[in-house]
Amino acid sequence: MGDYVLDFYAPSLRLAVECDGGQHAEPGGGVRDEVRTAWLKRQGVVVLRYWNSDIDANIEGVVADITGAVARCKRPPPNLPLSGGGIKTK
Repeated sequence: MGDYVLDFYAPSLRLAVECDGGQHAEPGGGVRDEVRTAWLKRQGVVVLRYWNSDIDANIEGVVADITGAVARCKRPPPNLPLSGGGIKTK
């Protein structure tokens, strides 16, 4: 997406899942990740990040977290009030 390669991306949900290895903990890695995540969020993409070690140690928790995010992404947007705050005027 854009200049970035995503680990996993569900376009219909606008949901990205990033699996981070040790290189993301090296100097500058976190800053690059923050810039990338900020850009993706500006495009309307929800970004989930997990350390590879957390995936290995707690795959059930990671799957539960992703499942929750998928459910939230599938919810329809709330109804917005009519212009004027929903108050009908003549």
